[in-house]
Amino acid sequence: MKTAIIAFLAAIVFGLTGYILGGYISVTRVARDSNYATLMWLTAIDKDLQQGNLDRAKKLTFQATDATFGVLQLIDTTPQSV
Repeated sequence: MKTAIIAFLAAIVFGLTGYILGGYISVTRVARDSNYATLMWLTAIDKDLQQGNLDRAKKLTFQATDATFGVLQLIDTTPQSV
């Protein structure tokens, strides 16, 4: 009986540790990838502005804004995993 209790407690401790570490790792990856995507949008918009393509830069700005709001709306309305 004592061994079963120790095994049960060990399983709970290792399970919770894995759950917390897995959540931390996946959240940091999502945040990093989101920042990379934002940097790519901003770089493309800046390049178009420097080249004088104001219409293209304006179009990219609106697309980036729409995509961001779309993701935020999806998160608010539909439960998503990280």
